[in-house]
Amino acid sequence: RRRLRAFKLENGSLLYSYWCRFESSGVAITDKVVREPRNLWRRDSIMRMHAATDWRTAHAPRIAAMLHEWETLGIRASEVLRGTSEKIALQQIYAATSRLLGFVDRKRPTAPSEEIVRQLERIHDRELRDVSTYYKRAAENQARIVYFQGMIWGGAILAALVGAAFLLGWALGWLDPNDVRVQVFFVTLAMGATGAMLSVMTRMAKANGFNIDYEVGRKPARFLGALRPWIGAMFALALYIAIRGGVIAVLPEAEQTVFFFAAIAFLAGFSERWAKVLIDSVSGSDDAPRQ
Repeated sequence: RRRLRAFKLENGSLLYSYWCRFESSGVAITDKVVREPRNLWRRDSIMRMHAATDWRTAHAPRIAAMLHEWETLGIRASEVLRGTSEKIALQQIYAATSRLLGFVDRKRPTAPSEEIVRQLERIHDRELRDVSTYYKRAAENQARIVYFQGMIWGGAILAALVGAAFLLGWALGWLDPNDVRVQVFFVTLAMGATGAMLSVMTRMAKANGFNIDYEVGRKPARFLGALRPWIGAMFALALYIAIRGGVIAVLPEAEQTVFFFAAIAFLAGFSERWAKVLIDSVSGSDDAPRQ
């Protein structure tokens, strides 16, 4: 009981647990509620799967292999998924794991017959495939949400820094809000970042339009999303400088007003491939498409 209290103190409360009757083996799902320092008003639920099955499956190596597959999937689900999808996946994994463990939990351990093991393997393969399919679909959706959150944070940070730079330059007399060049410069950055964010949102609406490795981790995915508005803004700024410098001629008959550069900046952020083609045509890159 003392060890159980220490285990709960470290990992949280037990949601589901199965303990073998005749051997020191078991499987459990825990849920620990924590508060992160950056989000004191929000509580995060950390669910984990714990399994110790090697002693009970010593006489059934094939059952042990099945259990290890479920344990591996449980680790992946705990690290990648959050919320309802994580709870559903772990419940399914727990049900399959406890059933296998209960099958070998006998007073006198003996190896199960070949026919029974084959039946278990067929059931195991079907269930593992179904749960893996659910995990992949839920993980892809989770990765998109995390990436989108990072993109919103990146856009907010970019807007704050650009706004602060504008106000500082205005206060010091370096920038004149009525100057068209100043307006074009900041509108270019804003429209480039907006185009990049809208491009991602448009592709997320499609079934296979946006893919990201969901097992790369939540923090890297959020960081990559935060970089997206900055990349769009930098592409837009590069095109703006190239057009004003006469290096690139885009619609030379059009009047270069604020709206003209706003549209070009939005297209540069929305379609990085289009902006890259224009930049490569100036740099003479071999990757530029030949006409």
